[in-house]
Amino acid sequence: MKKTAIYGTATALLIVLLMYTGVSKLADLSQFQRSIHLQHFPLWLEQVLVFMLPASEVIVSLMMVFERSRYLALWLSLLMLCLFTVYVLAVMLHVLSRTPCPCGGAIATLTWPQHLLFNLLFIGINLVAVSLSGHTGRASLNGPENDISRAK
Repeated sequence: MKKTAIYGTATALLIVLLMYTGVSKLADLSQFQRSIHLQHFPLWLEQVLVFMLPASEVIVSLMMVFERSRYLALWLSLLMLCLFTVYVLAVMLHVLSRTPCPCGGAIATLTWPQHLLFNLLFIGINLVAVSLSGHTGRASLNGPENDISRAK
């Protein structure tokens, strides 16, 4: 019972995070577009990122709601969080000369060290959710209470 509660809480936190950041970016799309434009990306990639990044966050958060797609969504969420963390580290190490924060909502007000800690916290939460998912690599994409490999 305790593992199920931890798994559910971790998954819910990730859903809220991704939905909040994705919707925040879409709600102020012009600001998000300006932030992306200030990055070191080719124009074609900027145009793709402006729509794909917030859409991906929303889609992955919705995938987590459904048991069938939750395991894949947890891994996609972990990938996105790791990529965002690499960006934060690049900013902190002065690898990038321009460092606008393209994050959505209140998260954009964090300092870079706070961003790093925030991302590491959510990477940890994401890893907990993946480890408690009960997925064995040969079963369904369900959570710990419904994994078909346990029915054998």
